[in-house]
Amino acid sequence: MMMTFFAMLIGVIGAVFLYLAAPAQRLLKCRLTNRICALSGTGLLCLSLLFHLMIYGSGTAFFALLTLLMIVWSLLPIGLALLKQGHKAP
Repeated sequence: MMMTFFAMLIGVIGAVFLYLAAPAQRLLKCRLTNRICALSGTGLLCLSLLFHLMIYGSGTAFFALLTLLMIVWSLLPIGLALLKQGHKAP
């Protein structure tokens, strides 16, 4: 249970770092270095995959990591857009 939580937490943080490496990211106003964000995100995702491999089989671990990436990369931009829209009072 705890290993699953750490695998998911590290995967979410890695996905956010890869999102920060994108040129169209809206999370931070001052951009970080793309290379640092991409390398740290990739490293964290590899570590998350290793944790998933300790828990599940190889196919399930890979599918779980890809599902986690899909959720984070889908909900993060939508959530940020909704938050910024909520700050604009009509």
